Amino acid sequence: MNKAYPKYKSSGVEWLGDVPEHWEVKRLKDLLKVKKGAIKTGPFGSQLLSSEMYDEDVKVYNQKSVITKDFEYGENYISFEKFKELKEFQAFPGDFLITTRGTIGRCAILPENAEQGILHPCLMRLQTSEDKVYDRFLEILIEESTLILEQLRIKSNGTTIEVIYQDSLKNVTVLLPPLPEQQAIAAFLDRETGRIDALIAKKERLLELLAEQRRALISRAVTKGLDASVKLKPSGVEWLGDVPEHWEVKRLKYSASTIMGQSPNSDEYSDDADLLPFLQGNADFTDRYPSPHVYCETANKKVPTGSLLISVRAPVGALNEADQEYGIGRGLCAVISRDGLDKRFSWFSIQITRTELSTLATGSTYDAVSADEVGNMLIPLPPLPEQQAIAAFLDRETAKIDALSAKVVSVIERLKEYRTALISSAVTGKIDVREAV
Repeated sequence: MNKAYPKYKSSGVEWLGDVPEHWEVKRLKDLLKVKKGAIKTGPFGSQLLSSEMYDEDVKVYNQKSVITKDFEYGENYISFEKFKELKEFQAFPGDFLITTRGTIGRCAILPENAEQGILHPCLMRLQTSEDKVYDRFLEILIEESTLILEQLRIKSNGTTIEVIYQDSLKNVTVLLPPLPEQQAIAAFLDRETGRIDALIAKKERLLELLAEQRRALISRAVTKGLDASVKLKPSGVEWLGDVPEHWEVKRLKYSASTIMGQSPNSDEYSDDADLLPFLQGNADFTDRYPSPHVYCETANKKVPTGSLLISVRAPVGALNEADQEYGIGRGLCAVISRDGLDKRFSWFSIQITRTELSTLATGSTYDAVSADEVGNMLIPLPPLPEQQAIAAFLDRETAKIDALSAKVVSVIERLKEYRTALISSAVTGKIDVREAV
């Protein structure tokens, strides 16, 4: 059980509260080397055009290099002549490189063996004073604690942070223990978060196995049925293999209607939730039922409750179910079961056959399939009573797997919350970990 420090003092910062008596309250800029350019953002876009980047000479370190911590990654280079113009943006071994746009707040230390290179416009470098801050401690502060990003959110009036600016970052408040204590905190957090991460990885692998079990269960039931003793026959479809002797294999269009969506003009959309909810594509899909973002009373294509919804634009094959009437846009196709095709059986069957649908996708701008291609999907078709029995079986058995998966997801979320809380407690002095190392 981690204990508190013996004595605390007021930090002088209202939101920070009390801190260990011997810790200092600093600005990030106080940790930098006393030299020009110790904090530096990459060149403006106009200073480094994509047309000026090649595949040789001087490397341009980009965000992915930092996020993956792989500084051999990347194919963007500039000429030696261009490097002379942009030399002030050079990244040196030992520099902290921080992502400042898009995926913000990720950081990594440029290794000693890194090749000569400059900052991408979406990166910032920090050159820190070794006698003030331990590298790994600062890396945890920036990337893994919420201390710095929360301050940047406050400075941006609580809105989503899209860009980290140099002046904002250098003026954030940091808590600074003595160097040996920084090293102890970093060692403690590396050990403890390593254990948590390993446990999270095991739980995530369990989720993958449960998903594989779920897919295999559905595939077996909708292609082979529930009676393992029944005689099989070739389906005539390579990916489907053998099916029960008394089953048929039909194109979906012979058992269901398909409706391709149509999008109205953009000025006809509304945020008035009293109007007809309108689905623009699979971006509106959640786990099973849609979550519309816009509404439109003038939708030309409307689908009834219970319709299956298939995305026909990239990614092709995402599946959802209409829990009420919707208008649908051209990125969706609705499947409405007719007599002879149980709606729940078609839900499970299409989960298997949609993989084949994605292989038909073509397009110059984005992959897409047509309503005809959806209608021509082949599905195994047992007699209706058997479809209903299979659907009832799968509803029951997949519900068990889904419930177990939900529990695993909950455990993962709690582990992540604990990890975040542990880091925050350690770097703000709420717990004393010096004897725990």
